[in-house]
Amino acid sequence: MWTLSRLAGYLAAVAASSAVFMLWMTYDEMAGPVGKEAGFINIIELALFEAPVIVFGIGFLMLLPWGFVIYVSGRLHHAGPVYFSVSSAVTAFLAFCILAGISPGHGHPGFLDQFALAAETSGLAVFFSGSIGGLIY
Repeated sequence: MWTLSRLAGYLAAVAASSAVFMLWMTYDEMAGPVGKEAGFINIIELALFEAPVIVFGIGFLMLLPWGFVIYVSGRLHHAGPVYFSVSSAVTAFLAFCILAGISPGHGHPGFLDQFALAAETSGLAVFFSGSIGGLIY
């Protein structure tokens, strides 16, 4: 039963953090020049079309870091909304930036360049959505 409740908490955290991330990035697109040119309906349609991919991607991306957070929680006997919010925000941010640093990029060939670019462009959105996911868990 304990494992089932942890799994349900993880899935709820993934759903909530995915929704926050998608809303943040949709707003970011709407505020930019591409969003003003494309229009509200096209941006919302694109966000809804990519929603399953984003939810699956966030769930898969956070498996290892979230397992680490749970492991450390058991070892240090820390649990609660503040711990899970901060630790999941930090691990989400690091996992996102490390994954971006590993992936090949055009014009930014180095790991640190890719890491810095990911942190600048989407870092705050990932950090905030990770903290919301931790609060939900």
